[in-house]
Amino acid sequence: MLKISQHGDVVQGQLFHKRFPLTVSFFLIDGLLVDTGAPILKQTLKDYFKAESIAQVVLTHHHEDHSGCAGWLKRAKQVPVYMHPQTKRILEAPPSIPMYRKLAWGQMEAVQGVEVGNELETDRFKFKVIDTPGHCQDHISLLEPNHGILFSGDLFVSKVIKYSLRDESVKQMLDSINTLLTYDFEEVYCAHAGRVKNGYQAFREKKAYLEELIEQVLDYYRQGMSIQEIKEKINPKPDWNHYLTMGEFSSYNMVKHIIDEYGSPLKVS
Repeated sequence: MLKISQHGDVVQGQLFHKRFPLTVSFFLIDGLLVDTGAPILKQTLKDYFKAESIAQVVLTHHHEDHSGCAGWLKRAKQVPVYMHPQTKRILEAPPSIPMYRKLAWGQMEAVQGVEVGNELETDRFKFKVIDTPGHCQDHISLLEPNHGILFSGDLFVSKVIKYSLRDESVKQMLDSINTLLTYDFEEVYCAHAGRVKNGYQAFREKKAYLEELIEQVLDYYRQGMSIQEIKEKINPKPDWNHYLTMGEFSSYNMVKHIIDEYGSPLKVS
């Protein structure tokens, strides 16, 4: 199912999975499409995109729920698809993804993209392209400084996170949040949280949460606790995500990343 919402200059397309409690959004502003939805919902997306005026596309990263219609849009709309250089390399020959992700969103398809520069312009807006790794290495965010609009891909998601992908980096995530907080913005558009009002403050709260979590994990680690014991302390609920994803997405990963990447008390500014 596709739900369309208008937030000032920004159109949000929120996609609801037919079988699972999953949602993801794409955004359209002044002819620029930010992310393209999931492959499993391609027919619904095609019907919508055919009727819309889309002059250019940008992907915040390569994951299938963001890049699902990029190839079709390039062919059908004859528009450039901008992306991080690493996204470009990945999507030229996409790897086969784990089965649970194929069931959830579908397998990503190949697309020939264009490496994005430091800026992206539309008729009315000029976006600064900011490298924001953490969720994955090729993640970018788009900031319109004159209007205080930030498209943050999967960097925000929630103020509180207790699960992590196996190849995420908590340190890079925190560094990327600190980078964004050096800019002025108000509205954040997140692929999973949707429109986040008071977005700057929301990122400040996520930063504070991560810093506290890191200190907590390291304190338990210095007491001699194992990763599994620390996981039980910070998230005692059964970690069904761990079993459903065969360990790719879990609280265990979150704890392991913090120990691997810091290993000593975090120095925060």
